[in-house]
Amino acid sequence: MMMNRNMQFGNRQKGFNLLELVITLGLISLGIAGVVMLYTRGTDSSEMNNFSTDFIALLEGAKRTTGSWQTYNGLNDQVLKANNAVPQRLTDGNPANGTIRHPWSGGADGITFTAVNGDTQFTIAVSLLDDDKCNQIVNSMNPSTTNFDALDINGNAYANNGSAAAFCTAGAGANVITYTSS
Repeated sequence: MMMNRNMQFGNRQKGFNLLELVITLGLISLGIAGVVMLYTRGTDSSEMNNFSTDFIALLEGAKRTTGSWQTYNGLNDQVLKANNAVPQRLTDGNPANGTIRHPWSGGADGITFTAVNGDTQFTIAVSLLDDDKCNQIVNSMNPSTTNFDALDINGNAYANNGSAAAFCTAGAGANVITYTSS
């Protein structure tokens, strides 16, 4: 009687065959991809929450800095930095004289203050935003949730979150959101 070599007693095949190896590596890859996606989503959410908190603190700092002023004449980035009105996470590490930026501006000036309307109001412009971040910011910090009179997205007046989606894509990945104080 003739027996196959692999079927002989005590001579069993050891290890994985090619198909088992491919399936195992595929499952491991899917697991790693899932963990990376969850981490990225958590990081993005944390960045957005931090930005919202810091943005409101920046608004409060601007109002605190100008509390005794009759107008907002002279309010700008340098004045705010000199009065420590800029949260550290919105700077390049030096709130007193660094660049005011947001986490998605790539280190460039991403936030600018300007006195407007005869210096009776001021604007905060948040620039260099991709379409997704533009939508997220507007949806979380619109006139109904912040203390601002107006919100413009790429020069278009905010009406509701639906209009924000259309306006944010109009900026072609370099969107500017402008908040005007009350």
